Amino acid sequence: MKTESGEIEIVWDNNTWRKIVNKSFYPLVKQTTNDRFVILYGGRSSSKSDFCSKMIIYKMLNDSNWLGVLMRNTFATIKDTSYKAVKDSVYRMGLDSFFTFKTSPLEIECKTGAKLLCRGM
Repeated sequence: MKTESGEIEIVWDNNTWRKIVNKSFYPLVKQTTNDRFVILYGGRSSSKSDFCSKMIIYKMLNDSNWLGVLMRNTFATIKDTSYKAVKDSVYRMGLDSFFTFKTSPLEIECKTGAKLLCRGM
């Protein structure tokens, strides 16, 4: 998973994406790789958080300059929701050796240098 220069290179092809995301969100995979904002909607348990977690992980592994912010109205709830969703996805996919999970401040850092900050409004 490392290139000769020591950088992490993760390639998820169409078959991989079809296996790891809900078929409802699969058409968004190519679209969201370059979009700055993506708005998803759906009912409870529609796998929005799961899809977003995997897109965040993909972007963090493939772009060392990537910086994201997870936001919720109340900071107190973010650790048990959005932060946990990303962390759980990392562990389920066996990519935990590439990520550091910090609790103070609450953020996720990838070995590539990409970061995901967690903030409340």
